[in-house]
Amino acid sequence: MCEANAYLCGEDGEREMVMESVDRLTVDGEVIRLVSIHGRQEALRARIRRLALLDHEILLERM
Repeated sequence: MCEANAYLCGEDGEREMVMESVDRLTVDGEVIRLVSIHGRQEALRARIRRLALLDHEILLERM
């Protein structure tokens, strides 16, 4: 499997898990939509900070 976990990164470097097993990520302006392999959906105002695909991580920061 090649899904990733999505985290929100705080200004202090702390990470908060937003979603596990992300299958799909779409960007619509300032809104990032995540869909997991289980069908769970989440939308949040954020920007992509880093994609680390070998580590299966999506790092986001709030706008």
